[in-house]
Amino acid sequence: MRDRPTAREIQPLDPAARRILERTEIEGIELIRFLYADHGGVIRGKATSRARLSERLGTGIGHTVAMMAMNMLDQLQPVEGMGPVGEVRIVPDVATFVPLPYAPGAAAMLSDLRTQDGRPWAACPRSFLRDAVAELAGEGYTLMAAFEPEFTLGRRLPTEGLERLAPIDDSLCYATTGFDIAHDYAMRLVRALETQGLRVEHYHPELGHGQQELSIRHAPALRAADNQVIYRETVRGIALRMSMWASLAPKPIADQAGNGAHIHLSLWDSEGKTNLFAPAPGGEGGAALSDLGGHFVAGLLAHLPALVALTAGTVNSYRRLSPRMWSSAYACYGPDNREAAVRVCSPSPRAPPTWSSSPPTPRPTPTSPWAR
Repeated sequence: MRDRPTAREIQPLDPAARRILERTEIEGIELIRFLYADHGGVIRGKATSRARLSERLGTGIGHTVAMMAMNMLDQLQPVEGMGPVGEVRIVPDVATFVPLPYAPGAAAMLSDLRTQDGRPWAACPRSFLRDAVAELAGEGYTLMAAFEPEFTLGRRLPTEGLERLAPIDDSLCYATTGFDIAHDYAMRLVRALETQGLRVEHYHPELGHGQQELSIRHAPALRAADNQVIYRETVRGIALRMSMWASLAPKPIADQAGNGAHIHLSLWDSEGKTNLFAPAPGGEGGAALSDLGGHFVAGLLAHLPALVALTAGTVNSYRRLSPRMWSSAYACYGPDNREAAVRVCSPSPRAPPTWSSSPPTPRPTPTSPWAR
């Protein structure tokens, strides 16, 4: 396996890269993970040692192309050009560097998959989203986005044969009992997310047994997708450190409410100052959205069957998508309608409206929903 690059491939380090090298030295970070999300929503990657980090920031780490043809059971699927022959590089984005509070001595960066000559690989989801964001910017728009994920928290109980996953509580939705039982975990999670630069918006216990919901502040589309990867890793990492389990699966417990990941979106002007979904003041009929916002929603609904294949792309996802389960099983939209696939959110006193799409689950590749 080709491991050591030639001198031609090693690029001079920019100031941001040098700062990362300084941080790893000062903070005692020994392993730095280069992470990416595959097309099945699995977060994968490789780690470099601190000793090789200065080199790997430029060259990345070699990786087989076959991994993008692996399903969620690590069974290699027959995809042309994604077999045992061929390699790409996992190249980190230094702007995404975060220490991992749940893994002392480790840090992580979100990464692109690039060809051997440094070009974006056609199968790299993160590069695809970056291109989509650039194309949108060419039209004069900025996409702001946020996930609103749910997950189930519990413990593993030994039984005959396989372990049983038992939710941490059987509290009622939004009930203070749920707050109290999950308090220690929730506080560690909030602190870990804030340490990594993710601003927590709100938190509450949800409908299902052991079900939690914690939302992160919106950001430009690529940053929001990166935030979701960090969020998922932190939710699970904190649970493991506390001898618990946290599942973002759509339906981890058959007789309980499933986990969704509402996607909040709004289009802004090129400077990010004006929400273009907001209706004009004094508009006719008390419209909830501007004309642009209405056209956007119409296009989304027209393409919804194809989008669901990306945002709810597992059998388990469809166990959640059922009528009267608040899982957005209906292909329609409506103001504050939590059964609709697209909910137009009421504006807060200080913010104009956005819309939320609810069919997605926390499992898909975070770049998929808005790159398409």
